[in-house]
Amino acid sequence: MFEPVIAIAASPRDWPRRLYRHVVDHGGARIRGTLLDRCSAISESFDVLVVDDTTSFLDERLVCDLHRRQQRIVGVYEEAWGRGVLWRLGVDGAIKRDAPADAFLDAAIALTHRVGDLTSSWEGKR
Repeated sequence: MFEPVIAIAASPRDWPRRLYRHVVDHGGARIRGTLLDRCSAISESFDVLVVDDTTSFLDERLVCDLHRRQQRIVGVYEEAWGRGVLWRLGVDGAIKRDAPADAFLDAAIALTHRVGDLTSSWEGKR
Protein backbone atom coordinates (compact mmCIF):
# COMPACT_ATOMS: atom_id res chain seq x y z
CA MET A 1 0.00 0.00 0.00
CA PHE A 2 1.31 3.45 -0.95
CA GLU A 3 1.97 5.77 1.97
CA PRO A 4 2.62 9.41 1.07
CA VAL A 5 5.63 11.14 2.53
CA ILE A 6 4.44 14.24 4.38
CA ALA A 7 6.59 17.22 5.32
CA ILE A 8 5.25 19.58 7.95
CA ALA A 9 6.17 23.26 8.07
CA ALA A 10 6.98 24.43 11.60
CA SER A 11 3.92 25.91 13.27
CA PRO A 12 2.98 27.21 16.70
CA ARG A 13 -0.52 25.76 16.19
CA ASP A 14 -1.55 22.35 17.50
CA TRP A 15 -2.31 20.58 14.20
CA PRO A 16 1.29 19.36 13.51
CA ARG A 17 1.41 17.52 16.82
CA ARG A 18 -2.03 16.00 16.23
CA LEU A 19 -1.13 14.91 12.68
CA TYR A 20 2.18 13.41 13.76
CA ARG A 21 0.56 11.55 16.67
CA HIS A 22 -2.19 10.22 14.38
CA VAL A 23 0.33 8.89 11.86
CA VAL A 24 2.41 7.27 14.63
CA ASP A 25 -0.69 5.62 16.12
CA HIS A 26 -2.51 4.62 12.92
CA GLY A 27 -0.05 4.71 10.02
CA GLY A 28 -1.13 5.69 6.53
CA ALA A 29 1.82 7.98 5.78
CA ARG A 30 5.41 8.70 6.62
CA ILE A 31 6.34 12.00 8.23
CA ARG A 32 9.50 13.38 6.63
CA GLY A 33 10.12 15.98 9.28
CA THR A 34 9.56 19.58 10.22
CA LEU A 35 10.66 22.21 7.73
CA LEU A 36 11.91 25.48 9.13
CA ASP A 37 12.61 27.50 6.00
CA ARG A 38 12.31 27.78 2.23
CA CYS A 39 15.68 26.14 1.64
CA SER A 40 14.68 22.96 3.45
CA ALA A 41 11.29 22.94 1.68
CA ILE A 42 13.07 22.97 -1.68
CA SER A 43 15.81 20.49 -0.80
CA GLU A 44 13.77 17.82 1.01
CA SER A 45 12.06 14.92 -0.72
CA PHE A 46 8.35 14.50 0.07
CA ASP A 47 4.97 14.09 -1.62
CA VAL A 48 2.92 16.64 0.31
CA LEU A 49 3.82 19.71 2.32
CA VAL A 50 1.35 20.72 5.03
CA VAL A 51 1.84 24.40 5.86
CA ASP A 52 0.09 27.23 7.73
CA ASP A 53 -1.44 30.18 5.94
CA THR A 54 0.91 32.35 8.03
CA THR A 55 4.16 30.49 7.33
CA SER A 56 6.81 33.09 6.54
CA PHE A 57 8.36 31.23 3.60
CA LEU A 58 5.08 30.28 1.89
CA ASP A 59 4.74 32.32 -1.30
CA GLU A 60 3.83 31.85 -4.98
CA ARG A 61 7.42 31.09 -5.90
CA LEU A 62 7.62 28.23 -3.39
CA VAL A 63 4.30 26.83 -4.61
CA CYS A 64 5.51 26.94 -8.23
CA ASP A 65 8.86 25.36 -7.33
CA LEU A 66 7.14 22.50 -5.47
CA HIS A 67 4.60 21.96 -8.24
CA ARG A 68 7.43 21.68 -10.79
CA ARG A 69 8.79 18.85 -8.65
CA GLN A 70 5.35 17.18 -8.57
CA GLN A 71 4.96 17.95 -4.86
CA ARG A 72 1.62 19.05 -3.47
CA ILE A 73 0.70 21.58 -0.79
CA VAL A 74 -2.08 21.48 1.78
CA GLY A 75 -2.57 24.83 3.47
CA VAL A 76 -3.96 25.09 6.98
CA TYR A 77 -6.05 28.10 7.93
CA GLU A 78 -7.84 29.38 11.00
CA GLU A 79 -9.90 32.26 9.59
CA ALA A 80 -11.63 32.74 6.23
CA TRP A 81 -9.03 35.33 5.15
CA GLY A 82 -6.34 32.66 5.57
CA ARG A 83 -8.18 30.32 3.21
CA GLY A 84 -8.27 33.14 0.66
CA VAL A 85 -4.53 33.70 1.02
CA LEU A 86 -3.88 29.99 0.43
CA TRP A 87 -6.01 29.87 -2.73
CA ARG A 88 -4.34 33.01 -4.11
CA LEU A 89 -0.92 31.42 -3.57
CA GLY A 90 -2.02 28.35 -5.54
CA VAL A 91 -1.98 25.59 -2.92
CA ASP A 92 -3.62 22.29 -3.89
CA GLY A 93 -5.95 22.04 -0.91
CA ALA A 94 -6.95 23.84 2.24
CA ILE A 95 -8.02 22.51 5.61
CA LYS A 96 -9.25 24.23 8.73
CA ARG A 97 -6.83 24.16 11.65
CA ASP A 98 -9.24 22.37 13.96
CA ALA A 99 -10.16 19.56 11.53
CA PRO A 100 -9.62 16.04 12.90
CA ALA A 101 -6.13 14.63 12.42
CA ASP A 102 -7.39 11.92 10.09
CA ALA A 103 -8.76 14.64 7.77
CA PHE A 104 -5.22 16.02 7.37
CA LEU A 105 -4.03 12.55 6.41
CA ASP A 106 -6.98 12.05 4.04
CA ALA A 107 -6.14 15.35 2.34
CA ALA A 108 -2.52 14.31 1.77
CA ILE A 109 -3.56 10.91 0.45
CA ALA A 110 -6.20 12.41 -1.85
CA LEU A 111 -3.64 14.78 -3.38
CA THR A 112 -1.10 12.06 -4.00
CA HIS A 113 -3.73 9.88 -5.64
CA ARG A 114 -5.51 12.83 -7.27
CA VAL A 115 -8.84 11.50 -6.11
CA GLY A 116 -11.94 13.45 -7.05
CA ASP A 117 -13.97 12.28 -4.06
CA LEU A 118 -12.63 14.47 -1.28
CA THR A 119 -13.75 14.54 2.33
CA SER A 120 -15.91 17.40 3.54
CA SER A 121 -13.35 18.34 6.22
CA TRP A 122 -11.06 19.94 3.68
CA GLU A 123 -11.26 21.70 0.36
CA GLY A 124 -9.38 20.47 -2.67
CA LYS A 125 -8.90 22.65 -5.72
CA ARG A 126 -11.84 22.66 -8.03
